Amino acid sequence: MNRTPPVDVRLKLRKEVNFGCPIHRCGIPYLTYHHFDPPWAEREHHNPEGMIALCRTHADLADGGAWTKAQIREFKQKPFIRKDQIADTFRFLRHEIVCRIGCLAYGFRNFITISNETVLGFERTRQGYLGLNMIVRDLKGKIILEMKNNDWVVYTTDIFDFECPPQGKSFRVRSKDSVTDFTIRFDDFSTEEFRQKSREFNPVHVDALLKQMNNPEEIHLLTVSGRLQMGKHDIRLTETKINVESKNVHFKLERFSIIGHRHLSLFSFNENGTITMGKPLLS
Repeated sequence: MNRTPPVDVRLKLRKEVNFGCPIHRCGIPYLTYHHFDPPWAEREHHNPEGMIALCRTHADLADGGAWTKAQIREFKQKPFIRKDQIADTFRFLRHEIVCRIGCLAYGFRNFITISNETVLGFERTRQGYLGLNMIVRDLKGKIILEMKNNDWVVYTTDIFDFECPPQGKSFRVRSKDSVTDFTIRFDDFSTEEFRQKSREFNPVHVDALLKQMNNPEEIHLLTVSGRLQMGKHDIRLTETKINVESKNVHFKLERFSIIGHRHLSLFSFNENGTITMGKPLLS
């Protein structure tokens, strides 16, 4: 049996602790899954009644016998996070970032704006890093996740699920209306690894993008995928494709490499249509 629990068990355990480590004064959202009754070494199982979601530090302590089974059950019944939101910091700060958002894009301050609101963008910090800014809404327009220079808040009463693996380099947020389902991930790659990762794109375009970046030794990649229902705009993202449908907008972009300018937006959606700002790297 694989030690990683099935999807439905992981979801149940995350919801049980309100999406944060239940140990007093913790609340860290980067969770792993601890087997305590019985321990995994005694019997392999995925019974949620005998498991608990914990941060990595407290999972290691639990494995070492820091708490009794009765104490762990009390954590399950009375988790530390008791309010309607959870907050933390996305800790990956880099000076330059490539965004994979249906295309390979570099050099933009904002990647998506809707009605002049930044849905996904960057802001240079005092230390010279690019801080990530986001606003994610549900079908009714209510904010379920917002981030300012990598500090984020998720409103847990308005979501179906929020998942952060222990490494803290990715997260997935799903709204209760089952429409918004948004995943973001950060990775560092060598130039050769980046070329392999981007093999779906024209290699001439990838080389042109790297040249625009002055051929760095390491590429810092932010990958965004999923579905955003933002007002009238239904935005669907994969690693190589963007589809947007709304009353006045029918837009599709596939396998492009795009460069831009810090004062421009990659995609700006409004009631009159879609404005694409930036320069496609053509062969």
